[in-house]
Amino acid sequence: MTVRELPVAEELAGVDMRLEAGGIRELHWHKAAEWSIMLYGTARITAID
Repeated sequence: MTVRELPVAEELAGVDMRLEAGGIRELHWHKAAEWSIMLYGTARITAID
């Protein structure tokens, strides 16, 4: 997703991804804030500021 699809996201990062049951998203970081929307399922989230 880019600023073209979501103009307010000039300083945010976003991603469209699908994980298999039990899947893990890789550890990563970046300078921009990040937002997420979970459409269904359950998740365990760890956030560090």
